[in-house]
Amino acid sequence: IDRPVFNIDQIEHACDDSSDPPSLTADCLSHIIFTSGSTGLPKGVAIRHGNFIAYMQTQRFDERDVVLQLASCSFDVHLDEILSALCRGAHLVFLRPGGH
Repeated sequence: IDRPVFNIDQIEHACDDSSDPPSLTADCLSHIIFTSGSTGLPKGVAIRHGNFIAYMQTQRFDERDVVLQLASCSFDVHLDEILSALCRGAHLVFLRPGGH
């Protein structure tokens, strides 16, 4: 499968020279997932940029791998399937509605 590969370290900043880029640190909030865990009670879990990047670096996918996204978007692990493939350069495949 032929597709473009982007190295985020080589992408120029999109802001023009007159504005300062946003200041992000490893402690800044990346995203929030909602999970019930083992309690059955929904709760939000804050994911920081530093933790997210460290976790993505543990994934062993590369451009030779194909990841099939199976988890429902109502299940928090669906982010792992999507983002780990995209961050590591793997092919990402979504099933059509009905599972085909």
